[in-house]
Amino acid sequence: MNLLRACTVVALLAIGVAPRPAAALDWLSYRSIAGGFTLLLCGDPADLVRHPLEGVVTHFVLARTGDMSCIASYTDYPDDYVLHPDDELIATRNGLVLGAGGTLMASRSLQYAAGPGRSLPALEFVATSGRLTSRGVLAFVGRRLYTWTIIAPPDVAQSPDADRFLSSFQLVR
Repeated sequence: MNLLRACTVVALLAIGVAPRPAAALDWLSYRSIAGGFTLLLCGDPADLVRHPLEGVVTHFVLARTGDMSCIASYTDYPDDYVLHPDDELIATRNGLVLGAGGTLMASRSLQYAAGPGRSLPALEFVATSGRLTSRGVLAFVGRRLYTWTIIAPPDVAQSPDADRFLSSFQLVR
């Protein structure tokens, strides 16, 4: 069972994913002390915490502006949870796509530059759901899974603004 699927559906419903009229984009720098990361958000952040399974905690930060939604999360897995990071990345990607009622269009492994001298093995994906496109990145650091995703109409999801969000994630620990 994918741990993030139910949480993702709740998070998507919390911010809504239906397009709104475009507004001037004013990027906000967001720092999660507990999560150990920074990234840019497209609007004011809202935080959610979910417990998909006993001992597993997922923290979300959600932002929305105009026709763009930005979602970042980190999930901490307890020591007694049998973790296979490569399999979990694929299962989580699939859960994110299916949780949004989408279809996976592309996916690839990459090395994500997560800070000076810090590169993470990651999985990048593109999915569609109705009139919306999702682009996201997933990466493990130890027993913590990070995800950051943008949901927007296709022209926005493939824009320099989307690239800016997706490349803004940095570890600070």
